[in-house]
Amino acid sequence: MADMKFMGLMILTFVIVVIGMSFLDITADEVAATGTLDRINESITIASNVGQTTRTDLRELVYFGNDTINSDDGGSVALDVGVNWTRAGVITVSNNFTDGASYNAVYQDGNDKYVANGTSRTLLNLVILFFALGVAFLALPFGIEKLKNMGGF
Repeated sequence: MADMKFMGLMILTFVIVVIGMSFLDITADEVAATGTLDRINESITIASNVGQTTRTDLRELVYFGNDTINSDDGGSVALDVGVNWTRAGVITVSNNFTDGASYNAVYQDGNDKYVANGTSRTLLNLVILFFALGVAFLALPFGIEKLKNMGGF
C-alpha cells in the first residue's frame, strides 16, 4: 500500500513539474519578445502630402527621404518639423516633397508583443520567477511527505 502511495506521489509530482516547466517555457518565450523593437525600412509613396507605413505601431521615425530630399544629418528636412508622423504610421510631409514620389522610411516598430512601459516589462519578467517558485512550492509538500514516510525527515 505504501508503494502505491509513493507511486501516486511520484506520478503527481512528475506531472506537476512537467506541466509547470512547459508553462514556464511558453511564458519565457512570450516575455522575451516584450522588450524588442523591429527596425523597418520601407518605401512609401506620398499623395497630398500624406503617406502610410505598412505597420501601424511606430515608436520612432529614424529616417525619411530619398537622394534629393532627406532627413540625414545636414539633410534638407528635419524630422518632426518637415516630416511629422503618428504612432498609427501616418506620415505627413511639408510641401517640399513631390506628390506621387516614393521615399524611404526607416522606423522603429513595436511588434504585437512589445510592451512600451519599462515597469511593465520588468514585472512581466518577474512573472516567470514567481511561476517557477509556485511550481516548486506545489511540489515541495509531496517531497516532504515522502521524506517523512521514509524516515528521513
